[in-house]
Amino acid sequence: FVAKARGAATNYRLGTDAQGDVVFTVGSARLDAHPDARLTDVQWAHIAGAVFNGSLELTVTVEEVNGDWQTYFTSMPWNGAVPSDDGAFTIGDGVFVGDIDEVRVWSSHRSQNDLATFRSQVLVGTEAGLVAYYPFDDGGSTVEDFTARNDSDVAGVRGGGASIQPDTGALTKSDTDTD
Repeated sequence: FVAKARGAATNYRLGTDAQGDVVFTVGSARLDAHPDARLTDVQWAHIAGAVFNGSLELTVTVEEVNGDWQTYFTSMPWNGAVPSDDGAFTIGDGVFVGDIDEVRVWSSHRSQNDLATFRSQVLVGTEAGLVAYYPFDDGGSTVEDFTARNDSDVAGVRGGGASIQPDTGALTKSDTDTD
């Protein structure tokens, strides 16, 4: 789904493998989601990876056939530092083929309650700890950071098989530069 990397060196990556299993990679550490969290075609999911308090955390919330949401949480001890080499921030990759509705990058930990409460809400762009926000709802042809600081260092690049999925429901965000 998203990655920050330069060449073969990965700062972090959150995506899927060829079987649809969600994977969170930080440096050389890899955390696989619970097997029941495997993504299937035509399924909405909310995915969050975090480095917090000496661990890697991966939360996958999927919409079940009956419309209910099921959350799977996986973690592992980790005491490394997140690599911070410069590199491209890419949204979408060659393995994932599907629609991406929104990408949020935070510099602070989001609790399970925060994830559940705010996953379906439009952000303002000034929330504490929000590093980059890509709602993809403006109908434009570029991927834009909607945070107040609009930092060009985290400007997104759309890669591989992902397509942008604008919201068709209540969640919308206006384009600020009319592209």
